[in-house]
Amino acid sequence: MDVFEIMSKSLLETIKFGRFLPFFFLYFLLSISILSFLIPMLYILPSMVSPPVTGRQLAILMVNLSGSFIVFLIVILLNLWFTGALVYSLYKKKKFDFSLKYSQKFFWQMLALTFVIFLFTCLSSLLKNIGIFVTILIYWVFMFSLPSIIIKKDKFDTALVRSYDIVKKNTIRTFVFWLFVNFISFIILFVCLFLVALSTAPLLLDIAEITPEYQPSLSMRAFQLVSVIFENYPVLLVSATIVSFFLALSYVFIYTSRTYYFFEISKKRKIRV
Repeated sequence: MDVFEIMSKSLLETIKFGRFLPFFFLYFLLSISILSFLIPMLYILPSMVSPPVTGRQLAILMVNLSGSFIVFLIVILLNLWFTGALVYSLYKKKKFDFSLKYSQKFFWQMLALTFVIFLFTCLSSLLKNIGIFVTILIYWVFMFSLPSIIIKKDKFDTALVRSYDIVKKNTIRTFVFWLFVNFISFIILFVCLFLVALSTAPLLLDIAEITPEYQPSLSMRAFQLVSVIFENYPVLLVSATIVSFFLALSYVFIYTSRTYYFFEISKKRKIRV
């Protein structure tokens, strides 16, 4: 199976509701939660731009920021669990709920893997001129590590070595594969941005009309901005739905492609670690 066959098969698998719906609901939950935490902060925004800021306002701000962070962290952990289930369901042709039970066994290995790759990425950002290239190299070289944990039952360090070994022995093929996967993902996200721009056009137009001929105070401008946002709140809900849908499509496509490629190349040759 060549790269184009893998792309085609992955796209067909991605659009199956059983594949991307769990991720869509997860991302939609995150979007709605953030919007919900945004409401109290918007209420106090006009008064916060005019010092002094009260302790109650600071408390409201900190509580909602903390709530947003906690929800974001929970979604990251659930997303990792779901990703393992996705890989296993593709590999064994099992239902997603059954695959969740299997993925749970390898959750800590996947979490350790994610932390190590995140650490590598943070360290690469410290490299001024070549940081972006090192980051690309990291995501390319280790892109098969998570499927390796689920399919080969590797520990996170063995999975990193296995992924590196695959890329090293198939440098050109894996790089072409990486380029195509990210290109298609970019197209999906570009369509997402286009639809979001269309859906938020009324909100953006209303915001553009905030500035009148006279120059109001900063607090008045903040009050006008908050009023416009509340008037267009359904627009934000629509945009959140669009973003959640296309993010789920993009993410599932990426890991579906990686899983099929890993499975095919593992069948063709024995990868020693």
